Amino acid sequence: MTRSVSPRTRVVAKECLRTWAVVSSSRPASTVEALSRFTEDGDPGVRDWATFGLGVLLDVDSPAVRSVLRARVDDPEGDTAGEAIVALARRRDREVASVIAGLLEDPMVGNLIVEAAAELADPAFLPALRRLKAAGWELGDPRPDWLDLAITACQPEAADDEAECERS
Repeated sequence: MTRSVSPRTRVVAKECLRTWAVVSSSRPASTVEALSRFTEDGDPGVRDWATFGLGVLLDVDSPAVRSVLRARVDDPEGDTAGEAIVALARRRDREVASVIAGLLEDPMVGNLIVEAAAELADPAFLPALRRLKAAGWELGDPRPDWLDLAITACQPEAADDEAECERS
């Protein structure tokens, strides 16, 4: 089944990818502002691509960016919410830890949430990640490697190593 993509979604998707290529060394405020506005669009595809562009493609962190991403955590479009959660986890935003922990309890959790668990690397996620592993979660997911990466990243010694690197 092929999902129809609106022309507006295509424009935002292309803009996100173009922005990523052009903005890799500088991050103009206008790009952040534009993507921030698109994260509130009525078209779910536009919100998804804008959230991905702002949160994942751009390496920008500020209270304003985090606020925009937090507003998408409960987005009804699962990929949009997942991209926001991954982006906050990459920014080491501890406020998203409880969201990740709750979502990991679902045996049908999406791979973006498992990726977010790997990014935040919180040992508290280990029991849920191990339950997913025991249930064979990775066998039905298109990105099965994220589960093992998340389990490794959440090991207490891995978290200690990462904290040491951040202090250096």
